[in-house]
Amino acid sequence: MKNKEKNKLANLNEQNEAKAISWIKEIIDEASKEIGCEDFFFCLELATEQPTRKNGAVAVMEIVENNPYRQAKIRLYPCAIPMYNSGNKEILLMSLLHELCHLKTNKIYDAAVDRFSSKDLIENLNEGLTDEISRLLEKVLKLKNPKKFKL
Repeated sequence: MKNKEKNKLANLNEQNEAKAISWIKEIIDEASKEIGCEDFFFCLELATEQPTRKNGAVAVMEIVENNPYRQAKIRLYPCAIPMYNSGNKEILLMSLLHELCHLKTNKIYDAAVDRFSSKDLIENLNEGLTDEISRLLEKVLKLKNPKKFKL
């Protein structure tokens, strides 16, 4: 591949990445208001390694909260941007909403883990609750703005 072709491909990849990140930031802005986290400072980080979950599923992203400072870092794993570019936004949206909902459920998880010995049980309950909240949030967002959230 010639240098000119490599440069074109690199520019295209950068443009696609910028579009995906812009879309993700829009979703964060809108969804964080719906769950009462509009005062959080969010930053995105592009991870270089692709982890898998305990159940073998590919991790799309994770959120790391810095409390009490109302800051959250959303780490996008390498599969996230290609999902956006391939038109697979539904999985990306649900992953993002799920991670944002952790801002509400992590307090329960943290308190429970400190008091109970069955960390796996608490983690499973926390993940289930977070999934339920993120599905509800998706419905709210699609009702409020059907054009934007029609994927």
